[in-house]
Amino acid sequence: MRNSAELQAFVKAAKAQGATDEFLLALLRDKGWPAKDVYEVFAQLYAEQTGIVLPAPPGRIEAAREAFFHLLAFVTLATWIFSIGSIWFELIEGWVPDPTIDRFDGFVIGLISRQLASIIVAFPAFLWATRSILRDQIENPDKADSAVRRWVSNISLLLTALVFLGDLIAFVTSVLQGELTARFAFKCLVVVVLTGAVFLYYSRGLGKSRTLPPVMWHRVFAGCAGLVMVLTLGFGFWSTGSPSNARVLNEDSRRVRDLYDLTVQIENKRYSGGLQGPPASLADVALTARDPFSGQPYEYRRLDGDRYQVCAEFKAASPTASGPPALFWAHPAGRKCFDIGFARSAPPPPNYFR
Repeated sequence: MRNSAELQAFVKAAKAQGATDEFLLALLRDKGWPAKDVYEVFAQLYAEQTGIVLPAPPGRIEAAREAFFHLLAFVTLATWIFSIGSIWFELIEGWVPDPTIDRFDGFVIGLISRQLASIIVAFPAFLWATRSILRDQIENPDKADSAVRRWVSNISLLLTALVFLGDLIAFVTSVLQGELTARFAFKCLVVVVLTGAVFLYYSRGLGKSRTLPPVMWHRVFAGCAGLVMVLTLGFGFWSTGSPSNARVLNEDSRRVRDLYDLTVQIENKRYSGGLQGPPASLADVALTARDPFSGQPYEYRRLDGDRYQVCAEFKAASPTASGPPALFWAHPAGRKCFDIGFARSAPPPPNYFR
C-alpha cells in the first residue's frame, strides 16, 4: 500500500478529533483511496489500541472444504445420472432390437451390473454431500452465493449443455445412418429427461438464486430422483438376475472358454504333430481338461470324417445372443456337446461379463 504511513497518521489524527470510521471511509474513498487500504489502516490502529493483532479468517480452509463438497456432489450426480442413462439405453436396445446389430445378453448383463453398482454407491454419496452443503449454507447464509458455489454450478451447467448437445448430435447421426425411429425417440427422451433434470437442478436449486436455496426444492429433487432410482434398479435387477445367477453364468462362461481352449490345443497338435484327422482320444495327443468347479473331465468324442465333439455339463442356459460366435456356443442347462470341424477352427466364445 502506497503512502501507508501518511494515511495512517491522517486517520489517527482525525479520529483523535472525533471523526468516525464511517466519515473517514466515505471521505477517503471520495478522494480516491481504495476501501481495502482504508480498512487495513483501521485494522492497524485498532491493533495498536487493543494490543491484539486482527486474526486472519479461515478462508482458505473453508473454501477448500466448500469446494470439496460441491465437487463431490457434482461428480456423484454425474455418475448416477450417467449410470441411469446407460441402463435405460441397454433396456431400450433389448425392448426395441435392431436386427442389423449383433447382441449378446451376457455382455449386457455385465454392463448393467457395473452401472447398478455405480448407482448404489454414488447416489447415497450425492445425498450426503448435498446435505452437508445445505447444512453449511443454513449456518452461514453468505455461502449461498459464494464464488466456489457459482463456479462449480456454472461449470456443471456448461458440461450438462455440452453433453446434451453431443448426445443429440450422436442420435441424429444414428438416425441419418438408418437407426430405427423408435429407438431414436426413446433414447432421445432419456437424454432430454436426464440432462434437463440436471440443468434445472443447478440453474434453480444451486446456480442462479441470489438467496439461500430452499431446502424443500432439494427434497423434491431427491424424492423424484429416488423414484427414478427405484424404477431403474428394479428393471436393472430384473434384467441381470440375482448375484447367485451371475455366479452361475460366470462358471458356465469358464466352461465354454475351457472347451474353446481345448479345440485350440487340438488344432495346434494338428500343425505341430502332423495329425491327419481328429485324435481318437485326448490321451493320444497328451491333453487333459477338467471342469474347475466339479472336477469332472470334459468329454471328447471323435465323430465320422474330420469332425469331433467337446462336451460339458452347464448349470444354466446361456444368455440370449444374435451374433454367430455367441450362437455357436449357445447351450441349455445340462449336458451340451459342440460339433467341431477338424479343418475349421471354432469361433472364439463371447465373454459373458467383460
